Amino acid sequence: MATAETAKTATERDDPMRVLIVDDEAEVAAVVSAVASRAGWQPDVAHDANGFKAAYRAHVPDAALIDLHLGVTDGIELLRFLADQKFAGYVALMSGFDDRVLRAAEEIARLLDLQVVGAMRKPARAAEIQALLDRIKGEAEPLTPAHMAKAMDAGHMQFYYQPIAGTNGRGTVKVEALARWQDPTRGYVPPAQFIRVMERDRALMDRFTLWAVETALASTAGMRAGGRRLPVAVNVSAVNLTSLDFPDRVAELARRYGIEPGSLVLEITESAATSDPAVTMDILARLRLKGFGLAIDDFGTGYSSLVALHRLPFSEIKIDKSFVDEVPAHREASSIVKTVCDLARNLHLSCVAEGVETAAGAQALKELGICLFQGYYISPPLPAPELERWLEH
Repeated sequence: MATAETAKTATERDDPMRVLIVDDEAEVAAVVSAVASRAGWQPDVAHDANGFKAAYRAHVPDAALIDLHLGVTDGIELLRFLADQKFAGYVALMSGFDDRVLRAAEEIARLLDLQVVGAMRKPARAAEIQALLDRIKGEAEPLTPAHMAKAMDAGHMQFYYQPIAGTNGRGTVKVEALARWQDPTRGYVPPAQFIRVMERDRALMDRFTLWAVETALASTAGMRAGGRRLPVAVNVSAVNLTSLDFPDRVAELARRYGIEPGSLVLEITESAATSDPAVTMDILARLRLKGFGLAIDDFGTGYSSLVALHRLPFSEIKIDKSFVDEVPAHREASSIVKTVCDLARNLHLSCVAEGVETAAGAQALKELGICLFQGYYISPPLPAPELERWLEH
């Protein structure tokens, strides 16, 4: 898989970088494949969405070159697929449509946390195709913790806020702070990529998370000054759950900004919560004793969900998007989501559905008893000033 840990520069790799090309015009796909081969890539070719997904699952590529028009389907569907797969490689787009369509598709890809490196109008010349592939190779230098520390020092990282809204007229009940990095040379780098790099350096990961907590608390204090009282959620890494003084440092930040602990929710993935049970239980119990909320994120995607709920003092369950997406069309997914919702209610936990994207999906979830939604149906993640405007309207 093309991840931050395994990626090498083009000169260091023993095998050629792999590019997955999808175009419903066989002649165009053949030309792109030939150019890629001559440029030192290993090309895989698909002509429709099903072929693309099958090829992806067979060999996760370093880059994907996607035609936006694929007959009965389109490239936007494939961008959503790559986002669901947490693809950490590079994405390039092709289209015979006008530049506005290409720009819109690029923006969609970035909103989906994909790393877009460029777009080409069709028909493209061989020189243009090779230039784009060469650009990807040039950007494929692996990230290191030093890169991330420099980005933080330079102020290139910022936080966007995604509203979490309730049904039954409750409106927006809190927001989640999400890190975004726009690098001057690499462009947009997805969180899935840079977080994995930071997790290789415990001190850097602690610094980043505490910076995230402080930034979120500062935003919360600013909103309160404007008359809004919204709790904020921040993601916590498994690396942070190895530092026994982590609860004290978070509590000190909350005191500094005058925010009561109950207005900060720390989100921990299921795998992080079970990585070192003894130490994790110590840290999470102290956080709850201090009054902070704790959410188990991506619930249901691991193998120890019920064990984690039984042993650890969570206050909230977040149902993973992979289940939420399937609810309107699949009875099995609906049954799982309803069971989780009932479980949360019986354990006196709040329950949030992640990745809600359509009105039909929201209605189906509401009928199952879910009362808190997060996703593009409500709002994409927004910079703090845009969040203020969104809340006003």
